[in-house]
Amino acid sequence: MRGLKTASEIHKLALELGLCKQLLLINKAGRALPVSESGYELPEQTLYLPRLKSLEAREFESGSVLGLLEESEIDRVMDLVLKALGAS
Repeated sequence: MRGLKTASEIHKLALELGLCKQLLLINKAGRALPVSESGYELPEQTLYLPRLKSLEAREFESGSVLGLLEESEIDRVMDLVLKALGAS
């Protein structure tokens, strides 16, 4: 829930700057995360990046996210992000 609080604070700051096209991209958490019931002011759109086993294994060894086994899954979610934000 700490991450949702931070997301809410960033969302509000972005709105103050006039950045209205926002979405919440959740990683390292399942869809069971109670976003709509959190009580925080969050972007209307939410997308989920599934847990990535190769990233979880690597994060204790390196900060690099290059060459992950799930690269095609990451690309799929990032395409959804771009579409949701109206990018081409």
